[in-house]
Amino acid sequence: MLKTTVKFGILAGIFLILWDYLLYNYLYVQVGYYAILVQVIIIASCIFFGIKEAKNKRYEGDISYKNASLTGFIITLYAAVLFTTVVYYFYPYGNLNFERDFVRIITEKMKVTGRSAEEIKKEVQTAKEYLKPHSLALGAFYNTLIIGVIFTLIFSSILRKRIPFKKE
Repeated sequence: MLKTTVKFGILAGIFLILWDYLLYNYLYVQVGYYAILVQVIIIASCIFFGIKEAKNKRYEGDISYKNASLTGFIITLYAAVLFTTVVYYFYPYGNLNFERDFVRIITEKMKVTGRSAEEIKKEVQTAKEYLKPHSLALGAFYNTLIIGVIFTLIFSSILRKRIPFKKE
């Protein structure tokens, strides 16, 4: 089980890092909510295939809910720790203009909505606080952990061994 969890945890972490790299360097101008949707798909698919591989290889097709959950939780932890570490130490992945461009984009979007200069200044200050590496790393950790736990519970209940009801 350890081999499977490490493999899929690191795989999920690497895919999240690659997606974040693309996001911070090329896609941040136009993406929107799709950024989170892609992260959810990455985490969910790695957990699903990790539990499925553990079920087929380690448990010979019969995995209990407890073992499936444990496998998914460990995959989630590996992915969250790897992703968070990289976000903390390597943000913004070489794009030194990211914060300036991001602030410019949100300022333009807020001007279109008709907000006052004071409101825009306050929102920009909040955005700058959020764009610090420790804030992003903490958010990445909790985001990965929460999404991973939710999908672990869902996929564990789907992939577990089913015990038929006995009619008496």
